[in-house]
Amino acid sequence: MVLPTSHIFLYLITISISWAGDWGRLELHSNHIPYVLGHHQDLASACASDDQCPYKIVDQCWGYEDGCKGNASFSKNDEPINCASDHHKRDFWFRADFGFIGNIRKEMEAIRICTADVENDSSLICARNAKFCHARNLYIDFRSHTPDRDRFKEDMFEKGMIGGYCKFDESLLKEQGSHPYPLQSWYSELQNYTKLDFQISNDNGRCDVFIDKPSILMKLDSGVNIYHHFCDFFNLYLTQHVNNSWFGKDVQIIMWDTSSLGYFDIVEDAWNAFTDHPVLNLKGFTGKRVCFKEAIFSLLPRMRGGLFYNSYIPKGCVGSSMFRAFSEHFLHRMGVRQDQSTFLPGAKIRLTILQRGSPDNDHVFRQIKNQDELVAVAKEFDEFEVKVVQYNWRTVSFVEQLNITHNSDIFIGMHGAGLLHFLFLPDWAVAFELYNCGDTGCYYDLARLRGLNYITWGDGKIEAFDRGKHHRYGDNPKFWNWSFEPDEFRRLLVRARDALVAKKRDYRTLKIGTNKHDEL
Repeated sequence: MVLPTSHIFLYLITISISWAGDWGRLELHSNHIPYVLGHHQDLASACASDDQCPYKIVDQCWGYEDGCKGNASFSKNDEPINCASDHHKRDFWFRADFGFIGNIRKEMEAIRICTADVENDSSLICARNAKFCHARNLYIDFRSHTPDRDRFKEDMFEKGMIGGYCKFDESLLKEQGSHPYPLQSWYSELQNYTKLDFQISNDNGRCDVFIDKPSILMKLDSGVNIYHHFCDFFNLYLTQHVNNSWFGKDVQIIMWDTSSLGYFDIVEDAWNAFTDHPVLNLKGFTGKRVCFKEAIFSLLPRMRGGLFYNSYIPKGCVGSSMFRAFSEHFLHRMGVRQDQSTFLPGAKIRLTILQRGSPDNDHVFRQIKNQDELVAVAKEFDEFEVKVVQYNWRTVSFVEQLNITHNSDIFIGMHGAGLLHFLFLPDWAVAFELYNCGDTGCYYDLARLRGLNYITWGDGKIEAFDRGKHHRYGDNPKFWNWSFEPDEFRRLLVRARDALVAKKRDYRTLKIGTNKHDEL
């Protein structure tokens, strides 16, 4: 029997759904439930037949499904805005919104490298250039692997050490080797995939370890840089979409790291949004033959044409429904909620200034030399509630950081990884990159993707300090410290306030009193 196309994605389909009235276990943002149920008919049917299911079944879809259009889609055609042309808007949809998912899923329909004849056979399908792959009944032999200092060893497997029992198209696999770089493709790991002469099962004596949970294999970017690390988490979320997931957390995440080195993770709690189980490291399989019932080779953080590091974002466009969905999903899973008192009449505008290090720390650059002066300017505005924070992972938990960020209306900080928090601002917020240090696109694009108003310092009215102080990068403005003219900062605050009020009014009326700066 040849398996139908619907069996390509097994993550949801192979799960027997029995909620026994405990629908809260979905742990989904309330805005997302109609789309998850609309996308997954098995889940919707289970809900419809359960009197205790509190959700109404409606015909909604994320946007990448065939026939998903208009008001039925998550974006409802309201995103993006401000595109330079209809061409740019369409380009944005496929590069930076749910059309990106649709393209990958279509690629996988054609790249079936290993196909099953019967249900217990193996399979391997991939997106172009092996940027994502899905395997069933996968065999990997780690007995000859010795971890060293190479995190992504490219010649790890010989023929017969990785593979499955299936109809194998070796030439199709070889065609996927155009981008054999560690954080762009899985080709190096899969290039010696072999047709084996035995089926993969838990009782065949060939597997020292058999993992029957869906397993997501990930090659991670830097765990000490929150911006780069969240390229991992964002692509994990996209991986779940590509793989037809309903975002259940009974999955095993495995860090694909072929080295003996440690991996320092400053936002380790973030994994709780995706799995109920500890993240495993590949070195734990050394010396063993490991079999996977289902293995997902996740989308990678630095793919060509991927998201969101160094991504091309079409001209003018603001607001990706996919980035908004990620933000809502992640914050919900982390237990972060909006303080509803912000919508009460007379509520203050919550202005947060992110401080880079302490003034006496000579190893931290891009510090604001006259920060106290700028804080005093902000406090002149009666409608502002000003908070200065330092997101030090040693003293402020990541969840606490998220709560502060998500309950900020204007978020101000110097160029740096901490501005990753733009992703978790509320929809109406203003992202204020005080100075971009010549890197004009990075956080401007991130704010655009998130659908935020963005402000930054222009030319002039700024003074550089400590040029040449850094022993290696002393000529780079990112390794200087800066002072800012208070009057120009005041003008930009008025601009930020006005942009905030105009947008937040769409959510609830925010009362702003007149003050002496209105004329600026």
